[in-house]
Amino acid sequence: MSKRLPILISTIAAFVLSVGLAPAIAEASALRGSTASDHPASTTSATAPRDADELTMKVRKAAPGKWCVRGYYKNIYRGTGCFRNKGDHVTAYDGYKDGMHIRTDWHTDYGRDGACADGGDAGRDDCNYNMRESGSLKFQVELRDKKELIAQTQWTGYLPIGQ
Repeated sequence: MSKRLPILISTIAAFVLSVGLAPAIAEASALRGSTASDHPASTTSATAPRDADELTMKVRKAAPGKWCVRGYYKNIYRGTGCFRNKGDHVTAYDGYKDGMHIRTDWHTDYGRDGACADGGDAGRDDCNYNMRESGSLKFQVELRDKKELIAQTQWTGYLPIGQ
């Protein structure tokens, strides 16, 4: 039995790496201290593309009616912006208490726009808007140092506001 244990351990380790659980572990450690509702499980890894000097993004449908953009600056996860069409909520989550903050800008197809910012400290802010249910919304995530724009993601495509 003692000779089989090292083989079993190396087999399990190889399996874990091959199915991609290592990125999930990295994502979980990056999100330590936040709640599961702030960051639903996703199929993307927690690392950004190499040589990312701008705020790069990974868009994912986090749940039915909820879309999120994770922002990375210089290969480091900085925060997440989300839109949930049930209740018209826009959120901004800042992953670090470093003086910078995350702002989620949004724009509708009928000309309305706004922004939800986390306020400069680590954590999540939820902004509740009353939007036209027949419209669509697009959003982007910005990394800011006070009022200065450091970097921003691209805009998402238009997403349905009503269900």
